[in-house]
Amino acid sequence: MNRKLNVSDCFDMFSDTFTPKVLLDVNDSRIMLVKIIGDKIPWHSHANEDELFWVMKGNIIVHTRTESVHLRSGELYMVAKGIEHKVTTNELAQVLLIESKSFKHTGVTESDITQDAFEYLLEKYS
Repeated sequence: MNRKLNVSDCFDMFSDTFTPKVLLDVNDSRIMLVKIIGDKIPWHSHANEDELFWVMKGNIIVHTRTESVHLRSGELYMVAKGIEHKVTTNELAQVLLIESKSFKHTGVTESDITQDAFEYLLEKYS
C-alpha cells in the first residue's frame, strides 16, 4: 500500500472499544488501533511476542505484576514476551499497538473481550 494515512482519522472510523482493528501489516508485524476505557482487559501474557502500546490520545496504565506504568498521549511502552500484564484507563483512550502477526489477543487467557480474528480497518472503510 502506497498511501498516506492520518492515524487520528483512522480512529474516527470505529467506535467500539476493546476490539483492536488492523491498520496495516508490515512484514512480520501488525499495526493495530484500539479504543480502551475501564478495566475489562484481563491479566494475560504472550509467550512468544512482545507487545508495544503507543498512546495516541488519552491516558492508560499498563500494569505488570511488578509495576504500573502511566502513559499519556504520545508515550509508548513495550511489554516483553512472557510478562503478565493488563491495561486500565479511567477515560476513553486511543492506542496504537505494534505486534507480531501471530499475536493472540489476550494470550491463552479467554475473556468476553477476546478476539480470535481481527478486522482490517482500511478494507472495510476504503
